[in-house]
Amino acid sequence: RCGVAPARPGVERLLRTAEGAAIVSSGAAGWVEEHLRRLGLRRYFDFLVTGDDTERHKPAPDLYLLALERAGVGAGDALAVEDSPRGVEAARAAGLRCVAVPWEPALAPGLAGADAVLPSLDGLDLRRYQRNEV
Repeated sequence: RCGVAPARPGVERLLRTAEGAAIVSSGAAGWVEEHLRRLGLRRYFDFLVTGDDTERHKPAPDLYLLALERAGVGAGDALAVEDSPRGVEAARAAGLRCVAVPWEPALAPGLAGADAVLPSLDGLDLRRYQRNEV
């Protein structure tokens, strides 16, 4: 699905305002890098944590725990943005607050474990997150 998909609405706006953005993906590093370059988004990310970096993938929290370690921040100082039930489960298991934006509306019920489920990233205001309103 991601090989030809355009960037999701609101992604670039959100990334311009984010500090310390990282990708946490169960996908292989080469696939993730290629996808980000194709979309012109790679420059926004400080680092990537991919399926190449840990043995266990989402829904295990390992990828998120490694990202927190690399970023040098605690879970309370980070926000995960996810699009799948497995991703939400991994973020929550790592102690992160999580906003979910489903790829398709039918997936929304499976994202109920997130702190918020939004129809697009256009609705995510990082100032609300910083004030713990998410």
